[in-house]
Amino acid sequence: MNSTLRDRRKLQTAADIQRAAVSLALHSGYDTLTTEMIAAEAGISLRTFFNYYPNKDAAIVGHRPVIDTESAEQFKASSGPLIDALFQMLTPMLTAKIMDREVAKMIGELMNRSPEFLSLFYTSLNTLRNN
Repeated sequence: MNSTLRDRRKLQTAADIQRAAVSLALHSGYDTLTTEMIAAEAGISLRTFFNYYPNKDAAIVGHRPVIDTESAEQFKASSGPLIDALFQMLTPMLTAKIMDREVAKMIGELMNRSPEFLSLFYTSLNTLRNN
């Protein structure tokens, strides 16, 4: 997964925004969370926030992981155990730290605390499945 410095910075900014959104939702409550609060916590302008996410819900859920074509083709062509092929496909994303385990844990905690977020998360998963 080759990327330019600019691409890595964009990924980092998106991750910083998501981390700020999830952290604030846990500490302040999902209902009181605003895009202004998220932008301030992430150290960005509100305009920059909206360049990355359309609303607070999208910032909490984050961007879906992008699987490069080569990895997807290798996964499809694999004839070995499914779990091995899945790990092989996901390893580059995990090594590149595109997926943040700490944020994933915080999202799990938020889902336990805020039932309204649970339905949002499942809607997001359904959208991923249908794409």
